[in-house]
Amino acid sequence: MKLLDAVVKEHTPTPAEMRKLNAVIREVLSAIRGELARRNIRAEVMLGGSAAKRTFLKHDFDCDCFVRFAPTKQDISDITEKVLARFPDVERVPGSRDYFQFELRGVAFEIVPVMKVDSHKEVRNVTDASPLHVGWIMRHLRRKPALRRDILLLKLLLKANDLYGAESYIRAFSGHVVDLLVLAYGGFPQLARAAAQWKPGVIIDVERHHQDAHRALNPSKHGPLMLVDPVQPERNAAAALSEENFLRFTALCRAFLKRPTKGMFSRKELSESELRRKAGERTLLLVDLAPKRQKRDIMGAKCLKVHHFLRASLEKHGFLLEDSGWRFLYGKESTALLWYILSSDTIETHREHAGPPLSNTKHADIFRKKHDATYEREGKLYARVKRKHTSAAALVRELLAQPEVTGRVSRAALRSRG
Repeated sequence: MKLLDAVVKEHTPTPAEMRKLNAVIREVLSAIRGELARRNIRAEVMLGGSAAKRTFLKHDFDCDCFVRFAPTKQDISDITEKVLARFPDVERVPGSRDYFQFELRGVAFEIVPVMKVDSHKEVRNVTDASPLHVGWIMRHLRRKPALRRDILLLKLLLKANDLYGAESYIRAFSGHVVDLLVLAYGGFPQLARAAAQWKPGVIIDVERHHQDAHRALNPSKHGPLMLVDPVQPERNAAAALSEENFLRFTALCRAFLKRPTKGMFSRKELSESELRRKAGERTLLLVDLAPKRQKRDIMGAKCLKVHHFLRASLEKHGFLLEDSGWRFLYGKESTALLWYILSSDTIETHREHAGPPLSNTKHADIFRKKHDATYEREGKLYARVKRKHTSAAALVRELLAQPEVTGRVSRAALRSRG
């Protein structure tokens, strides 16, 4: 399909970009290997992720590296930290086993210390299995190198539609799941045709590990997509996927099959001007967040909780919320933008408050004494109660000072309408 060829060409790094990228990667790998040798540390360095699989997207360069240690009782994260001391601004990220991030000449590196294992049965920490996953994918891509193109296409489609990432605040498709799905179906178009027909509970077992995967997998890891990991057959690789995002993906595949467009593969920027255009004459509230520096998943999850808190509070206070959303941008200075479209910024000063049925005379008398004016409708008492908040903007400003917000982010501000 010419359209898909054009999409791949547009988003594939040029040969010059790849040469520059590979030079930086070689420099980093060589430096780490040299430092390991200088310190007589028994460990090997292995490239992972899109760098190993050569599925980079243009202007989206990041590089995962594993430092695979021989069995040791020492803290391999502490050892890795010393090995990486020569690189600038290395950040130690807390996790089930701490890992490291830094940037060098425009390339983001993630260095993950792991124990070298030959089988999933030897895994001590979840990250120890990651090199085994990469190895499995690489073996299949060497046999079918053309599928790299299809992996790029699926990754682009998912990123463009906010369906990429297994983090708790996203709950969509991880890079590993992308690889497995393309390899399982033999290409992007084949996957799209199959996924368009998926129903929640679909089972994919590439290596045919189980006669009944539904029974074999841990019930706590069941989900709308049961994707048996070829390396860890007891694991559902797609366990993080929510049903909402599963259904969004199947609908997206149906839309692609019906009328494919290049726009489906390009992420739309969430600019203030675009949001104001979308809101039209309605009220638009924009909130900027600066999360406290933590692990990416934790920062995103806390920003999402703030979004849910603000949205629920607006609705609770009687404001008609017509649309809302958010976007988290991760980096050295991570930020989040929350947006809310309301029918109006202001609402009536009073609201109707329902009381007890007239038949409940005791509580009806109490209700009448509590409220200056009451009225009856269909056998029930009502009163008009003054609202505390009649301006959505004023309410949000007050909410941003509440512990539900200040306890989760370092800064939160309602953007000026000017």
